[in-house]
Amino acid sequence: LMIRTNIRYYTLPEEKLGGLVREISISNLASNDRKIELLDGMPAVIPYGINQKDLKETGQTMKAWMQVEDVEKKLPYYRVRISTVDSAEVSLVNRGNYYFSLGPDGELLPMIVDPVVVFSYDTSYQKPLGFLRSSLEKMLTQKQIAQNNVPSGFSAFHGVLQGKSSMKITSVSGMAESKELLCEFAEKAQSQGYFSKKFEDNLGLTRNLTEVIASRTGNKLFDEYARQTYLDNLVRGGHPVKTGNKVIHVFSRKHGDIERDYNYFTLSPEYYSQGNGSFRDVNQNRRSDVRFHPFVKETNIKSFYNLVQIDGYNPLAVKANSYKLSLDERIRDFVSGEHVKKMDTFFEKEFSPGSLLRFMENENIELNVNQDIFIEEVFSKASEIQNADFKEGFWTDHFVYNMDQIEAYLSIYPEMAESLLFDDLTYTYYASSAKVRPRHMRYVETENGIRQYKSVDESHDQALKHHKLRTESGSGEVYTSSLMAKLMVLLANKFTSMDMDGRGIEMEAGKPGWYDALNGLPGIFGSSVAESCELLRMMRFLTEVMKTYDRKIRIPEELHELITGVNIVMKNYDSKEMTKFTVWDQLNNLKEEYREKVSAGIDGKEDLIHTGKFYIELDRWMNYLSEGIDEAVKENDGICPTYYYREVTEFEKKENHILPLAFERKTMPLFLEGPVKYLKLIEGIKGKREAAKKVRNSALYDEKLKMYKVNASLSDVTFEIGRAKAFTPGWLENESIWLHMEYKYLLELLKNDLHEEFHEDLKTMCIPFLDFKVYGRSLLENSSFIASSANPDEKIHGKGFVARLSGSTAEFLEIWQHMMFGKNCFENRNGELHLTFSPSIPEYLIPENLIIETTFLGTVETRYHLKKKEALIPGKYETSKIVVTDADGVEKSYKGTVDGEEAKKIREGSVRKIDVYIM
Repeated sequence: LMIRTNIRYYTLPEEKLGGLVREISISNLASNDRKIELLDGMPAVIPYGINQKDLKETGQTMKAWMQVEDVEKKLPYYRVRISTVDSAEVSLVNRGNYYFSLGPDGELLPMIVDPVVVFSYDTSYQKPLGFLRSSLEKMLTQKQIAQNNVPSGFSAFHGVLQGKSSMKITSVSGMAESKELLCEFAEKAQSQGYFSKKFEDNLGLTRNLTEVIASRTGNKLFDEYARQTYLDNLVRGGHPVKTGNKVIHVFSRKHGDIERDYNYFTLSPEYYSQGNGSFRDVNQNRRSDVRFHPFVKETNIKSFYNLVQIDGYNPLAVKANSYKLSLDERIRDFVSGEHVKKMDTFFEKEFSPGSLLRFMENENIELNVNQDIFIEEVFSKASEIQNADFKEGFWTDHFVYNMDQIEAYLSIYPEMAESLLFDDLTYTYYASSAKVRPRHMRYVETENGIRQYKSVDESHDQALKHHKLRTESGSGEVYTSSLMAKLMVLLANKFTSMDMDGRGIEMEAGKPGWYDALNGLPGIFGSSVAESCELLRMMRFLTEVMKTYDRKIRIPEELHELITGVNIVMKNYDSKEMTKFTVWDQLNNLKEEYREKVSAGIDGKEDLIHTGKFYIELDRWMNYLSEGIDEAVKENDGICPTYYYREVTEFEKKENHILPLAFERKTMPLFLEGPVKYLKLIEGIKGKREAAKKVRNSALYDEKLKMYKVNASLSDVTFEIGRAKAFTPGWLENESIWLHMEYKYLLELLKNDLHEEFHEDLKTMCIPFLDFKVYGRSLLENSSFIASSANPDEKIHGKGFVARLSGSTAEFLEIWQHMMFGKNCFENRNGELHLTFSPSIPEYLIPENLIIETTFLGTVETRYHLKKKEALIPGKYETSKIVVTDADGVEKSYKGTVDGEEAKKIREGSVRKIDVYIM
């Protein structure tokens, strides 16, 4: 037909409403003119006010509410007449969805909202019979039924397209707060060049957001992949923006991609938009914030540790933060006199940055200062409210990601360790509406044997304001402490949750760990060695801190009693006075007594722990845990196992309570998570290399794809472990290449100085190096999983599936940081800050000109000048000099390390560029 079409989509940055733009370009490749009749759009547009649940379950009934207004104005406004909620309180609906189109000359095109006009009797919407059998001009004269049915949205155009020419139809769909706002936007959209500018603004926005990870290596695809991965990461974890003295994570939301259909997400339709998320997800996705945006400082540490409860668990749902403010005289002076009362009324309720700006726009609030100054002042004085919700359970692994936040912060601010851990006494404790039941309430007798079900009591009523732990058993003041006290809470609660073999942490709260497809494991007394490895890592950190800083830690009296009890048990174990089963029983007794005491709040009395003495006691705890992990590894042919489950082989009943007397431990097949965590504990490069070699030679390695599977075969385990067992091998969370965990493993290779192994594996496992014909999607985007060679369908081996907004982005960002700059660039040596670069870059990423360009700390242009094209492996090269150019163009040269104040200037972003010369 000699007609070519091209379609592109982009969003609308910096507008008062959200919209998706669809541009369709039509080119006539022939010399002669062609008559064009075109319908472009959607067979179904769901009116605003219909939720997904009602649409699926009562779709026929919902049609009664549906209507489309202003079709004749060529600005269809899709909304329900009134709220669909079956309630005595009936409310009007002002918001609406919209869909309109502009023709080649920028004119509004007529719209067809009645699908019958387009499809006639074909209710499958497969063939546009009305369009095929009638002229477009005649179709536009037909009466359209714009209510009591699911409407469509089609723009109509007919005209002549001259030979060798093109035309463009531009459509926008989205949601508006009101008709007035839509009309205002539509008028603006018709102005010449509007959409061209919006397209450029869109490109500029995504480019600017990803400038923090801009680099130029020998592989352009790798560089662009880094940008896209950063963008995907911030879409899930949020982009940190500093407003006043608050850091707000805008764009943050749950990974509810179309492919990942079970994840529901929301995003506020406002400036500084924020959404919902899950604790584990946003915690991981914000892990590298401080490495790209040093101004974040300890914000993330504070946020996630504040969500830690006095029992060591945390809520699942992390919601958008809100704020409270009372207008003081300074802020009142910023507002025009006649509008002060309106602002007073607004600030009586909690607010978000976006709702404040929207209110000011809607009410035409006049200021006596620049709006930016007003916003800065408001958020410097506003109090922040952290919103969260228990939601559905307590996972065993959530505590481990908090430690990653501390590690990231100290990699940039190493001199702040003591202040961070001991001096800030404003950490609060989340008070949940749910609590873990004691063992005698969790253990039940079934036809399959003794099981652990209904672990969490969700009816627990504490009547605590804003979910904050309070003193005087819940009726007193909000309790606050230091970060070290928080770490002691986690230490005691997690250690007393060790399993009966002293190897793993029990899944006592009804949920597993990161690998949540093992949803049945808690019911069969599952435990995780992965989490006990992380606990040992935290213990080692605490030991070093306690040896370094001679300080006293204030902790709740109830916690001190628990710790004292654990010390006694550990001394008795060291004296060979008890078995590990007895240790397990006694530690659980102590923990359950403690939980009962703090379930509604704490007394408020505090005791002191002296760091110089406690680390000696902590050494016993560490030895116990190390002994268990070592036994597990030795028993498993030198590879760290990840999970166990158990059968109760002997028990007795007492007052209708089941008391287990003996268990039979069963080891799950290999999972990659265990080796990932265990690598963090191995000391000495020889041991690390041997451990990596064993993993490569194990059933976890997919020889065909040269990738690591998330687990070995589950064919011989019980279906009671959970849904993973039901999945086809090589698919979803069963023996697939789960990109997030594979990237975790790559990161640990790099962090543990296994550079050659990392360089080799990166080449066959990192997405931009794959064969796109095999991968089946863009090499710029991640997948949740890649079908492994274990899958029975050979055609999909190596193909990527499901939601690119996975945790793999968080792992890659840290991989990129370590590759480009090294493990710990900043070090505190004898009270002075030192900056050293130690990149680890494979030969295949080194460009021909031997200059690698990258961005340090999000703003500083950094270049590595190399002598030869060979892999950069720390310890095998020397840095001859570092040249720092400040904002005025003045250069300073350093040999190998930048010291003192200059290192601080670099961290503050007050230098222009850094040139590093490597021999």
